[in-house]
Amino acid sequence: MPFNSFLQITLNSVLKVKWRLVRIILLFAIGTAAIFFMMTYSNTIRVETFRRFHSEGMDLFSVIKRPGTGALGRGQFRRLTPEAVSYLKYDPDYILETAAEFQLSESITFNDMTFGAFISGVQESFFNALNLKLHSGRRLSRFDEGRAFCLLGYRVYQRLRERFSDTILNKPIHLGHNVFKIVGILAPCKSTTSEYSIDEAVFVPYSTLSQYLASAEITKITLKANPNRPIPDVTDYIHSSLERYLGDASIYEINNQHIFLQSIVDQANQISFIFGVIGSISLILGSISLLKLIIFINFDRDHTFKLLSDTGVKIGYLRLQLILEPLLVALLGGALGVVIGLVAAEVVIGHQNWIPVISANTHILCLAAASVLGLLIGLYPALSITRAPR
Repeated sequence: MPFNSFLQITLNSVLKVKWRLVRIILLFAIGTAAIFFMMTYSNTIRVETFRRFHSEGMDLFSVIKRPGTGALGRGQFRRLTPEAVSYLKYDPDYILETAAEFQLSESITFNDMTFGAFISGVQESFFNALNLKLHSGRRLSRFDEGRAFCLLGYRVYQRLRERFSDTILNKPIHLGHNVFKIVGILAPCKSTTSEYSIDEAVFVPYSTLSQYLASAEITKITLKANPNRPIPDVTDYIHSSLERYLGDASIYEINNQHIFLQSIVDQANQISFIFGVIGSISLILGSISLLKLIIFINFDRDHTFKLLSDTGVKIGYLRLQLILEPLLVALLGGALGVVIGLVAAEVVIGHQNWIPVISANTHILCLAAASVLGLLIGLYPALSITRAPR
């Protein structure tokens, strides 16, 4: 049977029920968008935990400067400096290790290759607290303070290796307007910190970075606490220490995995339940409506199918058309739903100052769910046509 005949039959049917078809596509879109958002929100919570704490252990705390705050808060008489970091761990009964960071976005130039990356000023304890491993070279140490040495994240190293086959260790690299010497390369790492991936960053000594900047205030501290101390006690200790040293500590968010997860678990469960119910109901209603519509259309086309069959068109071609029509409708609704879910995730999750985690698996699973529903809906009329009287 020619393709044009298939297309003509489908177009004639669509024109007769176009508004019902639009409503069905919207139901599939709403259902898919709700499922997409629910999965993305769950993935974001999991990755956001790694982003803040780098570990699944409950002994790591973070002190992060709240977004949009000024250089100093009300009543704050000191900045968050390396001296403040040392002050936080004066009592080993509470804090065992600290890791301070200051990061900025900067251009990197190596030979004739230039691209953007995050530059992070860190202390030696940063690598110890986060348990970062080396791919080659050496780590930054306290003896490197004030020196123009740097350590590359693994993805930054891979980008350079794509263009330059020779070793890049001990070679000069331009970070902004300043020249640094590459002394080491980090092993691949899944952790992210603040707003960048460790694999995609370049690390330099904090004191070296502060020499090139008018204001190099620490933007985050990761603290490894004594696991024998209760989480509320450690939180109180960190807060009181910050207030004694800095004055006002309200512009800093003190967090721990347990505290963070407890604060959002109810919200996450409610959102997942609401969107799960909305998605399920929309997909069920869309499937039922599509099945009814397909049955209605096929009653109207029954005579046409009999004529085609009598003229020698194979029954397999007719069955294929009956399967493809609902499959394409479901896929169209699913694709529209993925777009809506993507926009909703970017807006809602971004509003919470989180980084949306949108994976390819989420896209595939949502489109696969819509496709399976469309395929099942098309099977009923496709099998029924074989039993139609000739």
